[in-house]
Amino acid sequence: MSTSLNNLLNGSSKPSYKDMRPVHTIIFFENSSSSLISELNKELYFHVGNTKFNTGIEIDLLQDYVLISLETFRKYRYADVKKGRTEIRECDYDSTQYKDKAVTEKMKLDRLKYLSLFVAETPQEIEQLIGIFPDLEGVHRDISEYMERPEEVLSMFSEELKKRSEASDKLSAEKDVEIARLKRQLKEQNK
Repeated sequence: MSTSLNNLLNGSSKPSYKDMRPVHTIIFFENSSSSLISELNKELYFHVGNTKFNTGIEIDLLQDYVLISLETFRKYRYADVKKGRTEIRECDYDSTQYKDKAVTEKMKLDRLKYLSLFVAETPQEIEQLIGIFPDLEGVHRDISEYMERPEEVLSMFSEELKKRSEASDKLSAEKDVEIARLKRQLKEQNK
């Protein structure tokens, strides 16, 4: 039985910290300072970290930080990708980020593909990337359309936020109904 359901059955509707999902704060740096150059390997562009406390306590918090140096990626990795050399290298992947989760080759390749798209500077480079990663064609087409009609992007995001808000409201109402039903069931069992 899940901790959340157990809490509900015991009359507690408080969420448990253990039940919460990890949060990843991802920050892209277009122009990196020297603080984003690794002493281990200057080609490392994907930096994963978490919070440390001044008192030395160690708590497994939900928050992880991912700092991505696009400048380092462009300098040490992008030229290879443009030549079609997309094999995953040490600088492309950090296994500590994913803990127990399985990371597929597709996930690693997708990271390489989208970072390459982020650093592309000319239409010719984007066309070159589409030749290497054909599924970027749809992304390129969508971006081009949105750049011609930016109001459509804002409308799309507004609609999505409205849908998510409505879904969240519905989920809360369903949860409240389920809590009330479980409380009634517990009262009847305790009679």
